Amino acid sequence: MDALGLHQYYLAPEYEFTQNQLLGSADYVYDYRHRLSVNRFMTVKATDSDEKIRRYRIREDLQWVSTWRHLALNRRFYWGLGAAFDQEKDHEVDGGTTPLVRERVVGIVAGVDTRRQQWLSEGPSQGQWLRLFAETSSKLKADYDGNVVRADWRAHLPLHRTVLALRWNEAYGTTTAQPFELGGSKSDDYIPLPRLNERQFALRGYTSGEPTLIGHRARVLTAEWRAPLLDLDRHAMTPPVGINRLSLNLFYDLGAAWERGDSPNYHRGIGVELLAEPELIYIARWQFRAGVAKGLDQGGETKAYLQAGRSF
Repeated sequence: MDALGLHQYYLAPEYEFTQNQLLGSADYVYDYRHRLSVNRFMTVKATDSDEKIRRYRIREDLQWVSTWRHLALNRRFYWGLGAAFDQEKDHEVDGGTTPLVRERVVGIVAGVDTRRQQWLSEGPSQGQWLRLFAETSSKLKADYDGNVVRADWRAHLPLHRTVLALRWNEAYGTTTAQPFELGGSKSDDYIPLPRLNERQFALRGYTSGEPTLIGHRARVLTAEWRAPLLDLDRHAMTPPVGINRLSLNLFYDLGAAWERGDSPNYHRGIGVELLAEPELIYIARWQFRAGVAKGLDQGGETKAYLQAGRSF
């Protein structure tokens, strides 16, 4: 970034050696108001008895969002618009490539943010954040031709040195829109700008793509109790790396995806996460979380994971 943080550049390249795939993410952000991002991800779908990859999917997306803000001491309003392109292909190691999804979306966004963060907190410790989305793929020559509206509300309640964090994510799509999928342990973006074309929502303890967790309506409720454990503040000069703080997170997830006219079939998940804050050259700080989640209903499993970033 530049000295004032007006222009920010993010580059996170990855390389998958067995299939020789160049992956990763790149972002450009201007004044925390405008964002251009490119992502390329790989998901393994099948392996053989020797754990060698037999089938995998490559997902690529390009997105632009611009927002305008009204700032006050304790609250921030924003509104904006953007567009997204998303495609996914299925690859057979000994076969060909099959296109799966080609999505184009334009949308408008709005929200209000009253969150505050205390000095020793591992994240937001008080306040609320409401985000609203309205998107359409109509007449954009994509695989889907529908409309989506979504509301994402988050609240942070201080409890002495700990925080009770709550989230309600509600999404509705027409029958011709791309359906929503629940599952996995996806993290929030590092950049606090709205992202369009979100169709996969985290539900820890379950695998994304389960038929009972797919639908054109979706709801995910989450409660997390976050507690700081230890302020390490240990660094090395050569190389200039270190770790700042360790925190504990106990969570409960409740989610459902269903079709219009049906009743929601809720799935529950519980678990624990340990959050760490590594630092690089004393200025670049990010968060890692290692967790174990258990799904309590049909399709649930006990899953261990390591993710970069916060849950929300």
